[in-house]
Amino acid sequence: MPEATPISVKGTLSGKHVLVTGGSGFLGKVFIALLLEKVPDIGRIYVFMRPRSLVRGRSRFENILNTSPVFAPLHDQYGADFNDFLASRLEVVEGVLEENGLGFSPALAARLHGDLDLIVHSAGLVDFNPDLGKAIASNVDATMNVA
Repeated sequence: MPEATPISVKGTLSGKHVLVTGGSGFLGKVFIALLLEKVPDIGRIYVFMRPRSLVRGRSRFENILNTSPVFAPLHDQYGADFNDFLASRLEVVEGVLEENGLGFSPALAARLHGDLDLIVHSAGLVDFNPDLGKAIASNVDATMNVA
């Protein structure tokens, strides 16, 4: 039997463009930080953020980048170049997972459709006693929309 070739995450994701939902949650933050640390030549990470009425998704995610301990090794590694590195690798896109087309503008949808290599869907309602309608919309309908 031939020996199996090991899978290289770094080699597989090098130069690829990835959309990550749930980037403000625990799993999403850890995944994004590990991608940036272990695959520094990843093409682009699109971080999907839900818009809020008072704070834009980009501002919310920048706050996460600057306050979450999971990004501390990247701060240490890149120092003063941290923001430039992130600007070359990350783009925050706003949308609503429960909407058909994810609430993207036609231009953004077309750009992502032609650019994405992978979608990592880690968003979901994590309330332990949610309204059933909200739970289905967030965890079932949203997943179908992403797919």
